[in-house]
Amino acid sequence: MQQQMVEASSPAILGGELRYSFRMTSTHPSLVLKNSVVAELHYGVRPTYVPNSPGWFRGIMNRRGALVPVFDITQWLGLGRDPSKERRGLLLVDLPPKTAGIWILGEPKLTTLIRVEEVDLSVFPDSFHPFICGVYDSDDGFCFEFDHAMWFRVAGGRSNV
Repeated sequence: MQQQMVEASSPAILGGELRYSFRMTSTHPSLVLKNSVVAELHYGVRPTYVPNSPGWFRGIMNRRGALVPVFDITQWLGLGRDPSKERRGLLLVDLPPKTAGIWILGEPKLTTLIRVEEVDLSVFPDSFHPFICGVYDSDDGFCFEFDHAMWFRVAGGRSNV
């Protein structure tokens, strides 16, 4: 299993701030996590399937002796599996006991971000809008700050879809 450490916060540089951005799909803009969120990236992980769970709940994995739930947000949004040939990684966010995993596409990218006030959120399904808590311009286009903790609370309370 290959693993990389990713830290979401870093010092401001050139009028912006440096953070890692990641993508859920090849057709949607990049996301960033809130400042100071600790994350860990894994490739080649296969979570254990949980019978009778919704398709967006991909299962659980053992991480340093703790059970970690794994989610596929694209399935939760009804976007289906991305046809891209890029490898998918598992981004584990937060420290135990709140650690949870989300599938991402490709590699996170170190990006300089500058906050903007208004942008069109229609690039994401309406059900994802409540989880966007900031928008940034970057060298890679717009990046959307994802409130993963709020999403985990909502998804955790959602039954079979």
